[in-house]
Amino acid sequence: MRSGKHRPPGPRRLPLLGNMIQIAKANPFFSHLAFHKLSEKFGGLMRLKVGFQDVVVVSDFKIMQDMLAKDVFSGRHFEGYMKERSFKKDLGIIFTSGEMWNVLRKFTVKNLRDYGFGRKQTMENTISGEVKQFLTYLKSSLANSNNNSLRVERLFHLSLLNVLWSMVGGKTFSHDDPQLLRLLKINEDLMKTGNFGANLAFAFPLLAVYLPSYTGIADQRKFNGTFQEYIREIFAEHRRNGKFASQPSSFIDACLTEIEKNAHNPSSYMQEEQLLITIIDLFQVGSETTGNTLSYAILFMVLYPQVQQNVFEEINSAFPGDSLPTYEDRTLLPYTEATILETLRLGNVVPLPPPRKAMSSCSYAGYFFPKETIVTMNFYSALMDEKYWEDPYNFRPERFLDSSPNFLDKRKRVEQVFGFGKRICVGEDLAKMSLFLYFSACIKNFDFKRDISEPTPSMVPLPGFILSPQSFTALVSSRQ
Repeated sequence: MRSGKHRPPGPRRLPLLGNMIQIAKANPFFSHLAFHKLSEKFGGLMRLKVGFQDVVVVSDFKIMQDMLAKDVFSGRHFEGYMKERSFKKDLGIIFTSGEMWNVLRKFTVKNLRDYGFGRKQTMENTISGEVKQFLTYLKSSLANSNNNSLRVERLFHLSLLNVLWSMVGGKTFSHDDPQLLRLLKINEDLMKTGNFGANLAFAFPLLAVYLPSYTGIADQRKFNGTFQEYIREIFAEHRRNGKFASQPSSFIDACLTEIEKNAHNPSSYMQEEQLLITIIDLFQVGSETTGNTLSYAILFMVLYPQVQQNVFEEINSAFPGDSLPTYEDRTLLPYTEATILETLRLGNVVPLPPPRKAMSSCSYAGYFFPKETIVTMNFYSALMDEKYWEDPYNFRPERFLDSSPNFLDKRKRVEQVFGFGKRICVGEDLAKMSLFLYFSACIKNFDFKRDISEPTPSMVPLPGFILSPQSFTALVSSRQ
């Protein structure tokens, strides 16, 4: 990193408001689109004043890849919503930094692995079993439908929560189990609280204090409290069982054992609130991102029927009859893999991941970054750069099938959605495996068509902390 005291370029700022007016003019509804438009003028490393917050937006993939792999930019910005969800303390594996984050991540990765998370064969067996249940559920839903119409709205989330719960909680539920449905509803309500008001609370933190309802903070407190209460009930259930230490069977049991071990050590990071928020982190990120991406995959299959036909023919040719591909079989299905990559690119559900911060004052590319500078990556810009992708607004899996060296670079650009450097997503392997197994099974077994009696499904996402496609209807018929 080179020395220098210049700050990155950006639009002229106004007193108090900073660049809020320019951001609102660029796009009042989606910050990633506003940042993308402004970056076209000010470049891939752009400085904005968002109310009281000094923010550097990184839109260039090469800069992103290099800059965010550096330890100095590995911290997390911790304000507003992040504080509300964790008792106003620095807790969990998403928003913590430094030594605490390192200790907690190691504990989480090790113990999740002990219960199947990250062990490919165990993980695949769990997902495959749930995929079969999902296919049965889908067939039953269609049998009870008047015209084979299916409302695609959080279609996959219940099943994916079950996959997560089997590894985190040590058991699975039926799809109509009240406990699982309750967890799904809590998660759904919480994700919807990401709105324009929440962006204002980021820019002007005092608004969260004086206008909690308008900024969404009141709802976040309510739903976070409900989620925390739910996990405490699960803790109590496992404690009543009494076997969490002698016969541990889940990540929750490992957490309870650690809590008991450190009960008289207040300086330990492994306290109940810490591990409770870690479990909430796993559920919120794990099921929502993968579930929304799979919903986008079905949307694209409805809008691009020839792509769907190509995927089906490739799978059916390699796996005729009732057989389904395993995760290792994905190398035999390059077009299917390319379609999933294109879904991750065009249906990017986390265009603005949780912001980083500079852990100390530093310089990068000749620009000075004071300590605590907020650094936001705009994945949308990297995935929709017209100079690189040529036709980024078209859904075209073939772009990932060329044999040139550029192929690997394209894949890396898409897989940035799982993070960079030390902050790479803990659940990357689970997400990739789930996407492949659910998607390939769905297209092998069902044909999804657009319902021409309804308007063409919209590509404009629903706003929220994690984006999702708007609800749409598909006409679904069994291929068997």
